[in-house]
Amino acid sequence: GYIPQNFALFPHLTVYDNIAYGLKILKRDQDEVRRKVEELSEILGIEGLLQRRPKTLSGGEQQRVAIARALAIEPEVLLLDEPFSNLDVLIKERLIEEIKNWRDEIGFTALHVTHDLNEAVMLADKVCLIVNGEVIAIGDGFEITKNYKSLHIASF
Repeated sequence: GYIPQNFALFPHLTVYDNIAYGLKILKRDQDEVRRKVEELSEILGIEGLLQRRPKTLSGGEQQRVAIARALAIEPEVLLLDEPFSNLDVLIKERLIEEIKNWRDEIGFTALHVTHDLNEAVMLADKVCLIVNGEVIAIGDGFEITKNYKSLHIASF
């Protein structure tokens, strides 16, 4: 699954069809598609938005639709490409907690690209800090921030 920074929702599709898209590509049964869309939309609090189009949604609502679309296919790996950078702090923190919980419940691996060390620490079991293509540190996020092994980490 993939959640890009700009959410990449299909503007001509409803929220329902955006979430169902991957399942339809995988040729899943209509009942399974409906059940999965309903389940994820309820968990994410967007069940009242299913007939709306993306342009009518707030940033936080679009983000939750993108998350639902990515999780609908039950991915083994979820790539998050700075998906929280355009959200306010409260929504960001809540969504990070939700993704962390789903990761633990569903059992997928999440690869989260971010420039925000706090975000990385909140979501990750392990953090890999890369500067100019070079791995500077790998480890528990709290460990990395505590040790300040390099100026890059200290200023991150």
